[in-house]
This record gives sequence, C-alpha cells and structure tokens, in this order.
Amino acid sequence: MKKKLIVNAVSCSMASSLSVINFIPSTVSADESGPTVYGRFRVGLQRTDSDSENDKIIGFEGASSRFGIKGEEDLGNSLSAIYLYEWSTQAVGDDGASTGLGKRKSYVGIKNNNSGLTVGRRTNSFYALTGTHYALGEEYTGNYAIFEVPGISDKTSDLLSYRYTHDDLELGAELSLDQDDIAGKDIDQWNVAARYKFGRGHLSAGYINSETSSSSDEGSIDKNESDATTVFIDLDIGETGNLYLGAMFATQELNGVDGEDVDSYHVGYSGSKGKIGYFISFDQLDFQDSDDADFWTLAFAYHISTRTRIYIETEFKDSDADNSDRNRQIIGLRHDF
Repeated sequence: MKKKLIVNAVSCSMASSLSVINFIPSTVSADESGPTVYGRFRVGLQRTDSDSENDKIIGFEGASSRFGIKGEEDLGNSLSAIYLYEWSTQAVGDDGASTGLGKRKSYVGIKNNNSGLTVGRRTNSFYALTGTHYALGEEYTGNYAIFEVPGISDKTSDLLSYRYTHDDLELGAELSLDQDDIAGKDIDQWNVAARYKFGRGHLSAGYINSETSSSSDEGSIDKNESDATTVFIDLDIGETGNLYLGAMFATQELNGVDGEDVDSYHVGYSGSKGKIGYFISFDQLDFQDSDDADFWTLAFAYHISTRTRIYIETEFKDSDADNSDRNRQIIGLRHDF
C-alpha cells in the first residue's frame, strides 16, 4: 500500500513556537486559574485552479473556527486540576450555508509546577513540540501544511499524555490504545518528543508510531503500521525575522509488507513590519517509488486590531505526476475572543 504524505496548505502543529512572533496576540484569558471561554472565528474566500479539474473552483472555507472552555483549579500542595473542552464550527460551507459542530479537543488532568498528566483528546506532543512551521501557518492563514501519515493525525483521541517543562527543556510522552477513528478502525498509537531552547532558537525532535487494524468486506483483518521521525530547528536571526528548517521521514507497513517510504523537507522564513506579518515556505515531498511534489507558500496577515486580522495566502504545488499541479489563493478574516 502506497505511503501517502499530503501537504494541505501552509506550515506543520500547534506548537508553542510562536512566542518568537511578538506582534501576534495570544488567546484571550482574563484569569488562567478559573473557567475561561475562548474562541476563534475565521472565514475566507478560496480559489483553486488544478490541472486535474476543468474549471476553477471558488468558494468559502470555514478555516478552523472553534470555541471552547478551559480552566484550572488549585488542589493544594502545588497540584492543580486542569480541563479543556473545544468544538469546531464550520462558519460557512462551500454552498454558503453554515454547518454544525465538530469534535476538536477535550481532556482533563492534573499538573504541578513542572509536569502534567491528562486523559482525553488533544494535540499530541509529536506535533505540539516539533511542529514549528505547522503552528506558524495556523497563525497566518486558514489552512495547515500537515505532513499526514496514514493512521497518524495532529489530534489524538483516548490519549494518556504526560508533559514535562523545566527551564529550557520540554518533553512529551503519550499512549493511545484501542482508539476508534472516523472510519471505525482501531488505532494504537504512541509518541515521544522533545523541544530544547538554546541561544537564539529551538531544536525539536520527535517519533510517532501508529498501528491500525480494520476488517475488510471479505472478513479478513488488515493491519497497517506507520511511523514518522522528525527534526526541526527555528532560529531568531534578529530584526530580519526567523528561519525555520525541518525534515521528516515516514514509513509504512501493511500486513508485514513494507510500503513506500516518504522523506519531506521544509524551509521557511517569517518576519513582521508594523501591523503586517508575513512568511514564505518551501516543502518538498520525496517519495521512494512514485512522483515527488514541491510546495511554495506565501502568506500575509494584517492586524486591524489586537484580536482581528485579515490574512492572504497563496500556494503553488508542482508535482512530477501528470495533471497534479495546483495553485490556491485565500483571503479571509480572523477574530479571536
């Protein structure tokens, strides 16, 4: 079974890496110790022109709008109970009509000054600690450039998660057993990741493994194993901006037979001037046996206020495969509350 690796739009997970971009406001929270309602409204107009389609496609996209509630309760002896429930909402569909709610993140846990243990659905540490340009892309645009391995996603359900933070080091280790995904497949997944701050940058590395079992129409059971190893570095290069470099190596095995390996490489640059932020990135997918693909992305964000921005993105896909080239443009509005 062929390994599939897709870049969806701009940059790689919901990491904490955006602290280097000072002009971008964080989610509003008046009191981190009590219940906090938060959210994001984001809607855009998207135009896609693909070689595989006869006509240009123009339509609205919901761009990951969401709302949620989170909180922390003091238990004494330096311990706190934490919780978060978050839903996605499609502000507008392709036909212009609004759609319903979806599951994003929901977990409860306990933490002390340096570490925490949670149970539920959350962004796993593989993405949260190593996805520097994934997070960058989410801030600027309505899409992610997600390196997607079959059976592996940025948000993981039924997850027992341990996170540790002390001084310049962040660690994550997680396990998810007998998870049921949207297609009804059983998924066992585990990952480890680390993020280290040094001088003027961060070095991140992670490994994630997923075993998926599914029943075929003939009654047989197919077992698929996927894993990915990634290394990223982001550097603060002074007043000129930030440089991002990364690589990921993914493999797949179906019923004991090796699948196609995929190597992916990323280079990105971000900067800001006044109320305008911008970044440019290049991603290359190097497939073992099939056609390679390159992605160029350029994005801008103009901050109308501390919580409201207009974003513009353009992406170009250049593939060796026939009728697979594509370009996409998006203009949208985002408001955080």
